[in-house]
Amino acid sequence: MDERRLTLFPGTTNGARDVTPLNRNSDSTKPSASKRKRPDPIFGLNKWRKISLAPQIFTPRDEDPGRHYRCIHIVDPQGERPYCLAQKIASGATKNAYRVVMIRRSPDKPVYRLEEPNPNLLNILSVFRFEGSIFTVFDRPGFPLSEIVASHSPQLGLAEVKTISAEALSGICAAYEEGFHFPSIDVEDITVSASSGRVKVTLERTFLQETISDYKATAFGIMLDDLVSRVPDSSTLQQSQNLVAFIQRASETTYRELNKDDFLRDALPTASLIPLVLNAQIIVFPVEHVTEAVITDLGTS
Repeated sequence: MDERRLTLFPGTTNGARDVTPLNRNSDSTKPSASKRKRPDPIFGLNKWRKISLAPQIFTPRDEDPGRHYRCIHIVDPQGERPYCLAQKIASGATKNAYRVVMIRRSPDKPVYRLEEPNPNLLNILSVFRFEGSIFTVFDRPGFPLSEIVASHSPQLGLAEVKTISAEALSGICAAYEEGFHFPSIDVEDITVSASSGRVKVTLERTFLQETISDYKATAFGIMLDDLVSRVPDSSTLQQSQNLVAFIQRASETTYRELNKDDFLRDALPTASLIPLVLNAQIIVFPVEHVTEAVITDLGTS
């Protein structure tokens, strides 16, 4: 079978453009405490509070993203979450000339970002509205954790699980502080940089709330349990009483509390994750999974 190699490298954190602050102080009447819907016990909501920072909503640019970015490849075009690796088309001596980004296509709906960028969250750089769809331009992520975990040598160990958890929880907590809720977190939603080991979490599966509450970290515990199950010969991890207890506590405590858990106290520097990424970085895709195309060939995800 013909094969093509595709190397994924991490991106850098940069500012976004075309954003307008989302005004949450509208004239609508805020519900009193007695009228608020009681929290669902499955999430363990026990405290409501006002968000400290307001997310921002992007004003889409009504034009073809292909005027600004050249598609390199569309990855997994027939899958549930296809994406395009694209390169910025140089227009003068700009610092972002030739920059490589990731682009996803979705139905026409508002796209939000945090008011203050966080190094552990995947940044959105720009948004285009074209052909009835939204094309969201992301900074290029690191390597998917779902691919890293399948590596046999070096294999994901307890120290790496602690480091990944500490990094991911830092980003998730920052998102929650601005009203973003994670109803679910998948292993595919987390990436690791090959140059720094920086862990980033995507906001694609989140939704906004007018007030934030102390949700239990159940979704993170489910993701971590799935991560461990994917490790080849994961018996060592499964037998770690500290890890098993940490996963259990995720369903019993809030994200902010879990982020301060003693299990994470001896997490390693992010650079310790680099060998894992370098080993898994080169992926050989069958031709039908990596196609040369234009950005507007993207399917929605």
